[in-house]
Amino acid sequence: MGQNIHNFDVIVVGCGVAGLSAAVAAAESGAKVAVLERSTYDERGGNTRYTEACLRMKNEQEVSGDFETLLMENSGYYIQPDFQAATVLDYENWPPLVRALPFTDPELISFFVDSVPDVIAWLKSHGIQFGGTGFYGLIPRPSPRIAVVGGGLQLVETLTACAEKLGVQFFYEITAKELIQSDSGVVCGLVATDVQNQPIRFEGGPVILACGGFQGNPEMVVRYIGAKGRFLRPISRGGYYNKGEGIQMALRAGAAPAGDYAEYHGQPIDPRSSASEPLVMVYPYGVLVNRQGKRFLDEAPGPIDACYEEAVRTIAEQKKGIAYCILDDKINSINNWRRTVRTDQPPESAADIRTLGDRLGFDGEAAQRTVDEYNRCCRDGTFNPEAMDGLSTVGLTPPKSNYAVPLDTAPFHAYPGALSRVPHYFGQHFYLRGAQSQYQCPGSDASRFRAPWLICRRGNGGDLLRPISGRHVRAAWSDLRSPCRRAGGRPGQGLSRGHPIHITNNRGDYHMKKLSMLGMVAGLAIGLMAGGAQAQNYPNHSIKIIVPYSVGGPTDTVARIMAEKLSERVGQSVVIQTLLGGGGIVGTEAASRAKPDGYTLYFGANSMAIYPHVRPAGTTLSFDPLDFVAVGGIARSAHVLLASKSSGIHSVAELVGNAKKQLDETVTYGSAGVGGTTHLPLAFFARDAGITLLHVPYKGAAPAMVDLLAGRIDLSTPGYSAALNEPIDSGKVVALAVTSAQRLSFLPKVPTLVESGYPNMEFPIWYALFAPKGTPQEVVDVISKELKVMAQDAEYVKKLADQGNEAAYVSPQDLHDTLAQQTKDVGERIRSLGLQF
Repeated sequence: MGQNIHNFDVIVVGCGVAGLSAAVAAAESGAKVAVLERSTYDERGGNTRYTEACLRMKNEQEVSGDFETLLMENSGYYIQPDFQAATVLDYENWPPLVRALPFTDPELISFFVDSVPDVIAWLKSHGIQFGGTGFYGLIPRPSPRIAVVGGGLQLVETLTACAEKLGVQFFYEITAKELIQSDSGVVCGLVATDVQNQPIRFEGGPVILACGGFQGNPEMVVRYIGAKGRFLRPISRGGYYNKGEGIQMALRAGAAPAGDYAEYHGQPIDPRSSASEPLVMVYPYGVLVNRQGKRFLDEAPGPIDACYEEAVRTIAEQKKGIAYCILDDKINSINNWRRTVRTDQPPESAADIRTLGDRLGFDGEAAQRTVDEYNRCCRDGTFNPEAMDGLSTVGLTPPKSNYAVPLDTAPFHAYPGALSRVPHYFGQHFYLRGAQSQYQCPGSDASRFRAPWLICRRGNGGDLLRPISGRHVRAAWSDLRSPCRRAGGRPGQGLSRGHPIHITNNRGDYHMKKLSMLGMVAGLAIGLMAGGAQAQNYPNHSIKIIVPYSVGGPTDTVARIMAEKLSERVGQSVVIQTLLGGGGIVGTEAASRAKPDGYTLYFGANSMAIYPHVRPAGTTLSFDPLDFVAVGGIARSAHVLLASKSSGIHSVAELVGNAKKQLDETVTYGSAGVGGTTHLPLAFFARDAGITLLHVPYKGAAPAMVDLLAGRIDLSTPGYSAALNEPIDSGKVVALAVTSAQRLSFLPKVPTLVESGYPNMEFPIWYALFAPKGTPQEVVDVISKELKVMAQDAEYVKKLADQGNEAAYVSPQDLHDTLAQQTKDVGERIRSLGLQF
């Protein structure tokens, strides 16, 4: 049996944001790229998939004021003074011992920070958007954040789509096992195994290890973190795929061990929950006890975001690594307190603390005595949960510095709080044996990489630690990002301290996944498992919205604008999930089967009225669009009938005249797919006008537009968007008419098809939000009310208008009625015209 061998220019291990951004950048430079992912297709993305993708930044141009300081404070152990002094020299002059030390180079931090604007711009150019982020505290964060709109899942979906479009090949359920090295030590590939444990060789190019740490490997966790590690579980489902092979492979190949293997970024979570990052951040308003029923720390020494890391490490030292947050019923008098918990499990409640202990497994008798002592030490004062109120205990050890009010009002409530980990023991770049790197421009005499380097990147951001040869790594990345090396010099020649060369577009994904370099940036992972939705508690974690159309298209764009504003309104992450196929039917079907709890919604459009009428003969839909619960209308627009410049058509009348007199050449029109909203308007129009048009279906509106601009087709009816203004204004295409009842304010000179003499050609576009059948009305009302308020928000309205849409809130009942009427009308017209699909 022959060996299973694949050849690639670049081999990436890991499908999180680190690996995906590297793969996209390499492919854009002309490389043939492979991405190896241990998980299944449905779970691809590692920890990225489950994170909110928070960035410790003031805005898209500036990191937070404490960013560099915090990195340097956590940059390594107590370094020998003369070694530290040597780091002021140029890297080439560092002594060999200093090069091998596991600390973060200040120059690397400076380079990293300087790269931020270019990185953000690169991500935005690939469809990533940035906005505000939800927060689990009741007082402002001490350090600002921004976040990816749609969170880490959006990063995975968007960058995967970019990679696939560029020809990157993905290999799922594949585990990397061993690096391949040449006789001179050059890394030139790796050996992996499939699900049957059969070896597969990937040869040819540089290897980029972006496969995370070892939080999914209990042996390595205990080896490096110690016995307490057995009580720590990965923060998200993606962490279980991180088994540490990347670390092991690199070390066996001769990489310099670096980084803090014994530490982690921890968060208090509810161990009863299977959701990702089921946070329990309410403990400052109660007390924490261990299994013995004893307090062991100050629950509120400062803002929660600045103090919980220290708290969770103290919890880790308790018996079995667990603690219990005890509250009394006064917690329900605090507005929005539920935003401080992201578990999908309710608190355990009882008439007394002893009963809570019996139910949850701590010493209830001792806990009652602990609470009694705490109550005696509380003093009079003003309680303010939205500020550091200074209401502290007196004579209590350990003290409670803020929010010290007696716990004396039944029923009492308790959350168990275990510890989750987002390890940052591994996050360096490796450069092996100082070999020279060689690269030439694709298309020249030597058009392939010869890459004697290995680049390792930890999946969640993590420490950016000292490579053996940081300058060479930078040069390697600069070459990888740029189609050809600098004229007249070797790759990377002339780099200066902090110079933001092309590497920024690849290195910058460290800002994504949580930006938790050395554990100091705690991005919040999104909880994708929905709990029971109740109106008074909804939403208490992230909301997923299924969009059944291509990323970057008109529907997707409106959905993302809406999601960003809705996230701000409800204080939770709103994630866009793109599910393509069947002209929108695949995603719609998936949404119809979703749990009706308000945490999975569906972004629909007027195309919903078509679905029942365009299915293949002899088949039925597994859903009825009218079974969806209408939540609210969002925006409206229209299709634009466009003619290519080369067609010579300048009006609807000319179109009809030309089509009627052509004998040897049929007028062609392109659509985004058979039976879709860009197909039916012209199919209906052709019948009304008594002409023959040749339909050319494409896989999406974008490729149809490309061919229209190139003159390969004559007509198309895309939905209006601001992107059409340039080709229309420049004369590359001719706008003949719009399908709305009135002229669009964005195209005031373009007539409607109705006023052009075709009264039945009103075919508007609308966008709306729906929920699966059975979603409670009180939950629907929460979102519907927010949509109504959003439609009056000037910034939101402008964003929609900038994309060619008019903000238009429609009530749930009116939306349902509109869909029902249009479904009936479209069906009758398809049948009366004899259209078949």
